[in-house]
Amino acid sequence: MFTKTLLQWKTRVSILADIVNQIGSGNGFRHQTTYVDEIGDETYRRTRSFVTRRGFREYLTRQATASLPTTAAVTGEEYATVAYPTGATHIKGFDVLESGVWRRLKQLDGWAERRDHQSGYSAEFGDNLRPYGWDVLSHGSVATTVFTAGTIAIFPVPTSGSYTIWYLPEWTSIAGNDTYLFLYREQSWYDYHVQQGVMEICERDNDSARRFAIAKEACDVAEKAIGEVTADQTRDGPRSWTRDVRHFHR
Repeated sequence: MFTKTLLQWKTRVSILADIVNQIGSGNGFRHQTTYVDEIGDETYRRTRSFVTRRGFREYLTRQATASLPTTAAVTGEEYATVAYPTGATHIKGFDVLESGVWRRLKQLDGWAERRDHQSGYSAEFGDNLRPYGWDVLSHGSVATTVFTAGTIAIFPVPTSGSYTIWYLPEWTSIAGNDTYLFLYREQSWYDYHVQQGVMEICERDNDSARRFAIAKEACDVAEKAIGEVTADQTRDGPRSWTRDVRHFHR
């Protein structure tokens, strides 16, 4: 893992976007510092989200252990609910603790699977585990200026135990603080973040189509590099294999 300051990121972006000495405050500058800083934060959010979806766990946070609910969310239903973690952008794992043993819940393979793990016949899937699976029920809602937190459904309703959730937290903006740090696992992550910034900067300039194309190509290279170092063990679940393309039709 290594770090870069916001200033270091802006310096690299300004060179590749060909806007050296064009970033500042006031009418004399083509690119306002506040605007470029905002791009730095937004593209870093994109980077964190991208590598997390690829299976890397470096940016994940573990929620504090809490007691499992033992009452159905709706009378007669087969699921209970827990609160969606505050500030979470991605849920990457749901673990339960029962009789001193942790186990990982299965994420539903789509909401259509919500009736496949009920207490009456979940023994078909193993040890009649309660709970067995989970899925996001709601990411929350907004009404004017009020945000209501979302919920996660767990199936079937637990009888006891505790739980924790692994999630990607929202990035706290560092705009306006040139010495504050971005964190990367390795070079391709930094390259991706930089090239995303270059692309957004170049979108604003009418004469920058070529530089945008170069940044897009470089970003694709970084994206490929990130994918190449993704290992099965970084995923939350069992390993699987894919047939080689040369043998797929044999």
